[in-house]
Amino acid sequence: AARLESSKSFAKAVMEKWGIPTASYETFNDPQKAITYLEELNTFPTVLKADGLAAGKGVYICQDRSEAMSALHDLMVTKVFGDAGTILVVEEFLAGWELSAFAFSDGETTSSLVAACDYKRIGEGDTGPNTGGMGAFSPPKIWDEALMGQIENLVIKPIVQAMKTDHQPFVGTIFAGMMITDKGPKVVEFNCRLGDPETQVILPLMKNDILDVFTNCVNGQLEDINVEWGKDASVAVVLASGGYPSGYATGYRIDGLDELTDSVNVFHAGTKLNSEGKIVTDGGRVLAVNTLGKSIGEASETAYEYIKRINFDDMYYRKDIAK
Repeated sequence: AARLESSKSFAKAVMEKWGIPTASYETFNDPQKAITYLEELNTFPTVLKADGLAAGKGVYICQDRSEAMSALHDLMVTKVFGDAGTILVVEEFLAGWELSAFAFSDGETTSSLVAACDYKRIGEGDTGPNTGGMGAFSPPKIWDEALMGQIENLVIKPIVQAMKTDHQPFVGTIFAGMMITDKGPKVVEFNCRLGDPETQVILPLMKNDILDVFTNCVNGQLEDINVEWGKDASVAVVLASGGYPSGYATGYRIDGLDELTDSVNVFHAGTKLNSEGKIVTDGGRVLAVNTLGKSIGEASETAYEYIKRINFDDMYYRKDIAK
């Protein structure tokens, strides 16, 4: 079932078979046939994707034929992502509101949904290179019972039923990357895990013990537990090392963590204890600061107030998360 994430062509074929809404697409394992297809393609922008896992970097949004040919060369000829680019997926470009929808499944039953939006670019205004994620918020501004019901009935329940019918039951976390288009919600991709930094905004909203949820998933008893999500808004801002996602220095002492209160969650990522027992930086994305509020604006404002108390050399963060 995890092939839903590890092979985009597999996921697309399952969605096509079961009528799950997604972008129209073609797949190629012969570079020359892919080149011929792109030479005849007249619709841009278009999207080229490596079939396999590429650390989140195997997707190219191509504005014209020249960019598409360059991306094809990277993926199938130069093989910048190795065997992940052996099969190429060429996909219709979708415009709309992007969000991530999450649910749990025991292979048959699915839980209630929760959704979040993340910020992938390093710079304010969604500029600069992609990162692992510079912040997130939940719920999305367009999230309501109607949209949740659409995604549940058009995407989540059908994909679980599809995998069960194909004797590959999906047990765990379903992460559906969605684009809400003017023709309704469409799947961009499936992941078989929680996301980062989406997890840092959705788990503080969960009213259950997540261990109980996972245990019931594994034991095929998800129907015995009511997965509940709080009504608060949740925002997380990532504090990164200056220079990320390119080169950056590490080993800088992090000050201010002792001054934070229980009303803020600080999730450690690129940190470690040095020889003196002090917390220092040890990666590109260092910390994620999460707070809750009655609205997205309130939660965002509170998060940035707490960030003022934290300091390390070369600290960088976006100042427009959930703004």
